[in-house]
Amino acid sequence: MTKNYNPSSYKDPSGRIFETSNNNYIFRELSPSGNKRYSEIENNNEFINLKKNGEIIYTERSNDFENQFVLLHKKLPFITYPYEWSFDQLKDAAIFHINLQKTLLKNNISFVDSSAYNIQFNLNKPVLIDVLSLKKYQENELWLVKKYFKFKLLAFNIISILRRNSSIIIF
Repeated sequence: MTKNYNPSSYKDPSGRIFETSNNNYIFRELSPSGNKRYSEIENNNEFINLKKNGEIIYTERSNDFENQFVLLHKKLPFITYPYEWSFDQLKDAAIFHINLQKTLLKNNISFVDSSAYNIQFNLNKPVLIDVLSLKKYQENELWLVKKYFKFKLLAFNIISILRRNSSIIIF
Protein backbone atom coordinates (compact mmCIF):
# COMPACT_ATOMS: atom_id res chain seq x y z
CA MET A 1 0.00 0.00 0.00
CA THR A 2 1.49 3.34 -1.07
CA LYS A 3 1.71 6.03 1.62
CA ASN A 4 1.13 9.61 0.52
CA TYR A 5 2.52 11.70 3.38
CA ASN A 6 0.82 15.01 4.08
CA PRO A 7 3.42 17.75 3.49
CA SER A 8 2.05 19.85 6.37
CA SER A 9 2.55 16.98 8.84
CA TYR A 10 6.17 17.60 9.76
CA LYS A 11 6.22 19.43 13.10
CA ASP A 12 5.35 16.56 15.43
CA PRO A 13 8.22 14.08 15.86
CA SER A 14 5.83 11.57 17.50
CA GLY A 15 3.85 10.90 14.33
CA ARG A 16 2.98 11.99 10.82
CA ILE A 17 -0.13 11.83 8.67
CA PHE A 18 -0.49 9.97 5.41
CA GLU A 19 -3.23 8.80 3.08
CA THR A 20 -3.61 5.69 0.97
CA SER A 21 -6.08 4.59 -1.67
CA ASN A 22 -8.60 4.05 1.18
CA ASN A 23 -10.41 7.39 0.97
CA ASN A 24 -12.45 6.89 4.15
CA TYR A 25 -9.52 7.17 6.55
CA ILE A 26 -6.46 9.24 7.36
CA PHE A 27 -3.52 7.30 8.79
CA ARG A 28 -0.99 8.39 11.39
CA GLU A 29 2.38 6.66 11.54
CA LEU A 30 3.72 6.72 15.10
CA SER A 31 7.31 6.96 16.21
CA PRO A 32 8.25 4.76 19.19
CA SER A 33 7.72 7.75 21.54
CA GLY A 34 4.36 8.53 19.90
CA ASN A 35 3.31 4.91 20.27
CA LYS A 36 4.27 4.95 23.96
CA ARG A 37 2.30 8.18 24.53
CA TYR A 38 -0.78 6.85 22.74
CA SER A 39 -0.54 3.48 24.53
CA GLU A 40 -0.73 5.27 27.88
CA ILE A 41 -4.15 6.80 27.09
CA GLU A 42 -5.85 4.55 24.53
CA ASN A 43 -7.61 2.34 27.09
CA ASN A 44 -8.71 5.21 29.33
CA ASN A 45 -12.52 4.95 29.63
CA GLU A 46 -13.10 8.69 29.23
CA PHE A 47 -10.85 8.81 26.15
CA ILE A 48 -12.89 5.97 24.64
CA ASN A 49 -16.17 7.76 25.48
CA LEU A 50 -14.96 11.04 23.97
CA LYS A 51 -14.14 9.19 20.74
CA LYS A 52 -17.57 7.51 20.75
CA ASN A 53 -19.46 10.77 21.16
CA GLY A 54 -17.36 12.58 18.54
CA GLU A 55 -15.42 15.04 20.69
CA ILE A 56 -12.19 13.27 19.72
CA ILE A 57 -11.84 11.98 16.17
CA TYR A 58 -12.64 8.29 15.67
CA THR A 59 -9.28 6.54 16.07
CA GLU A 60 -8.15 2.94 16.20
CA ARG A 61 -4.99 1.00 15.60
CA SER A 62 -4.42 -0.25 12.08
CA ASN A 63 -3.02 -3.69 11.35
CA ASP A 64 -2.52 -2.92 7.66
CA PHE A 65 1.13 -1.94 8.01
CA GLU A 66 3.46 -4.69 9.16
CA ASN A 67 6.00 -3.86 11.87
CA GLN A 68 4.77 -0.28 12.20
CA PHE A 69 2.69 1.61 14.73
CA VAL A 70 -0.15 3.14 12.73
CA LEU A 71 -3.46 4.69 13.76
CA LEU A 72 -6.39 5.22 11.46
CA HIS A 73 -8.71 8.19 11.83
CA LYS A 74 -12.12 8.74 10.31
CA LYS A 75 -11.76 11.22 7.47
CA LEU A 76 -13.81 14.40 7.90
CA PRO A 77 -15.86 15.68 4.95
CA PHE A 78 -13.68 18.80 4.69
CA ILE A 79 -10.92 20.60 6.56
CA THR A 80 -11.03 24.27 7.55
CA TYR A 81 -8.46 26.46 9.25
CA PRO A 82 -8.78 28.87 12.18
CA TYR A 83 -8.05 31.90 9.99
CA GLU A 84 -11.16 30.95 7.95
CA TRP A 85 -13.51 30.54 10.92
CA SER A 86 -16.14 33.00 12.01
CA PHE A 87 -15.93 34.62 15.43
CA ASP A 88 -18.55 32.16 16.72
CA GLN A 89 -16.52 29.18 15.47
CA LEU A 90 -13.38 30.54 17.11
CA LYS A 91 -15.28 31.05 20.34
CA ASP A 92 -16.77 27.54 20.11
CA ALA A 93 -13.32 26.06 19.50
CA ALA A 94 -11.82 27.89 22.49
CA ILE A 95 -14.66 26.88 24.84
CA PHE A 96 -14.54 23.31 23.50
CA HIS A 97 -10.80 23.17 24.16
CA ILE A 98 -11.14 24.40 27.75
CA ASN A 99 -14.02 22.01 28.51
CA LEU A 100 -12.18 19.09 26.92
CA GLN A 101 -9.07 19.88 28.98
CA LYS A 102 -11.15 19.93 32.18
CA THR A 103 -12.75 16.58 31.32
CA LEU A 104 -9.43 15.01 30.38
CA LEU A 105 -7.65 16.25 33.52
CA LYS A 106 -10.31 14.62 35.70
CA ASN A 107 -9.36 11.39 33.93
CA ASN A 108 -5.56 11.73 34.09
CA ILE A 109 -5.01 12.96 30.54
CA SER A 110 -3.45 16.29 29.60
CA PHE A 111 -2.53 18.21 26.46
CA VAL A 112 0.99 18.32 25.07
CA ASP A 113 0.04 21.29 22.90
CA SER A 114 -3.14 23.16 22.14
CA SER A 115 -2.78 24.41 18.61
CA ALA A 116 -6.01 25.71 17.10
CA TYR A 117 -5.15 23.55 14.09
CA ASN A 118 -5.77 20.43 16.22
CA ILE A 119 -9.47 21.25 16.24
CA GLN A 120 -11.76 20.85 13.26
CA PHE A 121 -15.49 21.12 12.80
CA ASN A 122 -17.44 18.00 11.88
CA LEU A 123 -20.43 19.78 10.40
CA ASN A 124 -20.94 22.40 13.14
CA LYS A 125 -19.43 20.50 16.08
CA PRO A 126 -15.80 20.99 17.20
CA VAL A 127 -13.70 17.83 17.33
CA LEU A 128 -10.09 17.20 18.40
CA ILE A 129 -8.25 15.59 15.49
CA ASP A 130 -4.74 15.24 16.93
CA VAL A 131 -4.71 12.41 19.48
CA LEU A 132 -0.94 12.76 19.80
CA SER A 133 -1.50 16.17 21.37
CA LEU A 134 -2.71 14.18 24.42
CA LYS A 135 -0.66 12.40 27.05
CA LYS A 136 -1.00 10.79 30.44
CA TYR A 137 -1.20 13.45 33.14
CA GLN A 138 1.66 13.59 35.65
CA GLU A 139 0.76 14.58 39.22
CA ASN A 140 1.28 18.31 40.01
CA GLU A 141 2.14 19.10 36.40
CA LEU A 142 1.51 22.67 35.27
CA TRP A 143 -0.76 23.37 32.31
CA LEU A 144 2.06 23.29 29.79
CA VAL A 145 -0.07 24.43 26.89
CA LYS A 146 -1.23 27.76 28.34
CA LYS A 147 1.13 29.64 26.03
CA TYR A 148 -0.15 27.78 22.93
CA PHE A 149 -3.73 28.39 23.93
CA LYS A 150 -3.25 32.09 24.55
CA PHE A 151 -1.32 32.78 21.39
CA LYS A 152 -3.24 30.52 19.03
CA LEU A 153 -6.92 30.30 19.95
CA LEU A 154 -7.23 33.64 21.70
CA ALA A 155 -5.19 35.47 19.05
CA PHE A 156 -7.50 34.18 16.31
CA ASN A 157 -10.49 35.44 18.34
CA ILE A 158 -8.96 38.90 18.69
CA ILE A 159 -8.14 39.09 14.99
CA SER A 160 -11.69 38.04 14.16
CA ILE A 161 -13.12 40.80 16.36
CA LEU A 162 -10.84 43.38 14.75
CA ARG A 163 -11.78 42.25 11.27
CA ARG A 164 -15.49 42.31 12.08
CA ASN A 165 -15.42 45.76 13.70
CA SER A 166 -13.15 47.51 11.26
CA SER A 167 -12.88 48.26 7.59
CA ILE A 168 -9.13 47.63 7.87
CA ILE A 169 -7.97 44.45 6.18
CA ILE A 170 -5.61 42.61 8.52
CA PHE A 171 -4.52 39.87 6.15
